[in-house]
Amino acid sequence: MKFFERIIDPYTPANGPPPQTLWAYGRWATRGAEGAIIALGLTSVVLGIIEAAAAFVVAWVVDLAVKGGSDGFFADNMWPLIAAAAFFLLARPVFMSINGAITSRGIGTSLYPMGVLRIHRHILGQPLRYFEDDFAGRLTQKEIQSTYALVEIITETLHAVVFGIATVIGTLILFQGVDLSLAAVIVIWFAAYIWLIWYFLPKIRQKSRKRADGKSLISGQLVDSVGHMSTVKLFAHAGREHKAAEDAVRTYRKAAFAFGRTTWLFRTWLTFLSGLLPVVLIGLTLVLWTQGHATAGTIALAGLVSTRLSQMTGWISFTALNIFANFGVLEDGIRTLAPPIGLTDAPDAADPPLLRGRVAFEGVSFRYGRDIGGIREIDLTV
Repeated sequence: MKFFERIIDPYTPANGPPPQTLWAYGRWATRGAEGAIIALGLTSVVLGIIEAAAAFVVAWVVDLAVKGGSDGFFADNMWPLIAAAAFFLLARPVFMSINGAITSRGIGTSLYPMGVLRIHRHILGQPLRYFEDDFAGRLTQKEIQSTYALVEIITETLHAVVFGIATVIGTLILFQGVDLSLAAVIVIWFAAYIWLIWYFLPKIRQKSRKRADGKSLISGQLVDSVGHMSTVKLFAHAGREHKAAEDAVRTYRKAAFAFGRTTWLFRTWLTFLSGLLPVVLIGLTLVLWTQGHATAGTIALAGLVSTRLSQMTGWISFTALNIFANFGVLEDGIRTLAPPIGLTDAPDAADPPLLRGRVAFEGVSFRYGRDIGGIREIDLTV
C-alpha cells in the first residue's frame, strides 16, 4: 500500500521566489503538502485524547475490580473488559499506525526533497557574484540545514507538541469530572510549564541561529579548501589554511557554549517541574481518598496521568528545544538563501529574435609545413 508515499509530490515547482519572512517562507517551501500536514495534526490530536483516555480506562477497570471483588469478576464484567481490551488492541494501534505512516512514509520522505529542490532552483538563478561572495560549502550546508530544520519544525510540532497539548486537555476533562482540585493542579502546573518555555526558548532560538552560522562557516572553510586544493597547493599555504579552519572552529565553539549553557539551565528547571507533578497530584488524590472523595481507581488515574505527563514533559520540552533551535537555523538559512535574484531582466525586456547562425570552413588545409600528415582541403559547415 503506497498511498502514504504518494500524498506529497516533491517535484512540484515553487510558486515564485522564496519570501524572506519565517512564516511566509514555510508556506512557500511546503505549498502542495498542506493535506498531509493537516492530516498529521488531526491524528496527533486524536492520539493525545486517546492517551488521556487510556489512563481513564485503566482506572475504570481498577474500580470495577475493587467494587466487584474476585468472585465472578470476569463473568460479571465480560463486555466492559472486552471494550477495554479493544481500546488498547485496536483503536490505539490503528491511530498510531496512521500517524506513523503519515510521518515516516509521507512527510518524512517527501517534504525534505521538496524544500531542497525549491531553494536550490532559486539559488541557481543567482548571478555569479552571489557565489563569488560566499563559500560554496557554506551555501550548500545552509541549503541542507535550513530545509531539514523546516521539516523538523513541522513534524515535531504536530507530532509532539500538538499531541502533548491534546493530552493535557483530555486529562483536564477527565479530572474535572472527578474533582475540581485535581484539574486545578493540572492547570497551575501546565501554566508554569508554558511560562518556562516562553522564557527560555526565545533565548535558545537566538543562540541557535549563531551556532548554525558557526557550523556552516566550518563547512564552508573545509569544503572550499578541499574543493580548490589545486589553487591551495599552488598559491596558498597549508599552515594558513589550517589556521583559518581553527578560527572557524573557535567561532563555532563560542556560539555552541552559549547555546549549551542556556539549554542546560532550561532542562534543569524542567526536570524539577516534571518531578513536582506526581508528588502533588498523587498526594492530593490520597488526601481525597482518606476523606472518602476518591476511589482506588482515582488514585490509579492520578498515578498514571502524573507519571505519564512527567515523562512526556521531558520528551516534549526536548522537542520544543529542538524546534526553537531549528527556528534559529531556518532564520539563518533564509537570510543567506532567500534574497531576491540579483540580476534580472528589465521590465520591458523581450525575448531575443530567432537567429540562424552559420559558420563555414571551406578548403582548409594545415600540414605543419610538410608534404605528409595534417589536414588538406577540409570543408566544414556549423
